[in-house]
Amino acid sequence: MGAEEHAILCGDVEATAACAAAFARQLEPGQIIFLEGPLGAGKTTFVRAMARALGADDRDVVSPTYAMVQEVPLAPGVLVHLDLYRLEHPEDAFALGLEALPEGAIVAIEWPERGGSSLGAPDWRVQIRPVGEARQIVIEPVSG
Repeated sequence: MGAEEHAILCGDVEATAACAAAFARQLEPGQIIFLEGPLGAGKTTFVRAMARALGADDRDVVSPTYAMVQEVPLAPGVLVHLDLYRLEHPEDAFALGLEALPEGAIVAIEWPERGGSSLGAPDWRVQIRPVGEARQIVIEPVSG
């Protein structure tokens, strides 16, 4: 995947995982990824496959809907997975301590629109949309 937008149609979970793994291999420490899509689109599945590709035990990645913030150890580094679905107001994101994330963490944020401007700008935007039984995944770098 290069510097332009890519739309990929993934017919099953394995194809989604392969797409996420390929994407993860180009990530650098400190990058922020916004994951967008409706409930059940496969955002957590995508993050789980990213974590596995980065050397984590994918069993450490669960939907953080109730915890909102989850740190997954990598070798080296850490993946921080946030699910902001339950935020009622964007200013509630400040209470999550996002300013104190581990230095160099790769940060994957589900439902970033609920965090408003407190999240800053992402390095990558991943949009996942159901298309029948498949998923359409669009990955684009965000120029800053």
